[in-house]
Amino acid sequence: MIVFNSPSFGGVLKLMGRGAGKGLFPAIVAVLFFVAAGCASLPKLLDASDTGDAGSVEKLLKKGEDPDMDYKGFRPIIMASANGHTDVVRLLVDKGADVNARIGRKGMEGITALMMASRNGHEDIVKILLSKGAEADALGHSGESALIEAVKNGHTEIVTMLLAGGADEDTADFSGESALFKASALGHSEMVRMLLNRGADTEKKENSEGLTALMMASGRGHVEIVMMLLERGADPMAKTYDGTTALYLAASGGDAETVRILLQKGADPNARRSDGSTPLERAKWDKNEEIAGILKSFGAAE
Repeated sequence: MIVFNSPSFGGVLKLMGRGAGKGLFPAIVAVLFFVAAGCASLPKLLDASDTGDAGSVEKLLKKGEDPDMDYKGFRPIIMASANGHTDVVRLLVDKGADVNARIGRKGMEGITALMMASRNGHEDIVKILLSKGAEADALGHSGESALIEAVKNGHTEIVTMLLAGGADEDTADFSGESALFKASALGHSEMVRMLLNRGADTEKKENSEGLTALMMASGRGHVEIVMMLLERGADPMAKTYDGTTALYLAASGGDAETVRILLQKGADPNARRSDGSTPLERAKWDKNEEIAGILKSFGAAE
């Protein structure tokens, strides 16, 4: 049975509530949608695709069942892809199933088989779908793409495949959070490296607060990622809409090494937020003497 699990990272990042973003799929078992719709059971092909019964799928397709049947907004290829039923996906594709079919159910509009396979880490299915022309940059109802789903859930090999398959390295969801933003926030250093090698924009900001990838990595203490971003030209002086800098977030996050690196790269120790506070004041508030000392050594004013 296909299960739309709650997002793996939906509460990991408390830094201003950003980074992981909202998940693409609600935490609910798909069959509940059908029950709610007053249906006692699923059509045979949809059920067999959902459970991975390749034998039954093959028989039903030979009898003339439509591989692209749409039932309450759901398609067999999406169900099979979500659950990692590679043999079923092959059978459906060989019979002409649309690899770019989308869920039509309200609240889940636009979700594709590739998004589901990417989210759930099914590499073989991602490979099949891409080889058959699946759109790497298709967007779901909240702006999520297959690449963003793979990044959020830590599937490095799938990120590699999607980028090779033409996915836009700067793709972002409707909140403005890009693949690089999410990878940096979640500490996925290899993904960050791949995205940067593809030319991902280090200065792209999310919509609500103006946070950047460097700010997120700094606030979470992902030192390796901070260094990579700075080496690729990320601006250590960039500010959010309220004047917060990566240095302020690093001081707030309590990572002394990140604070030192940012200062060495030219971050202003005296930059003030719109409320007038500085990184040093934040460090003092947190009683972090080590970070306060580092800031003072780089010229932070008392």
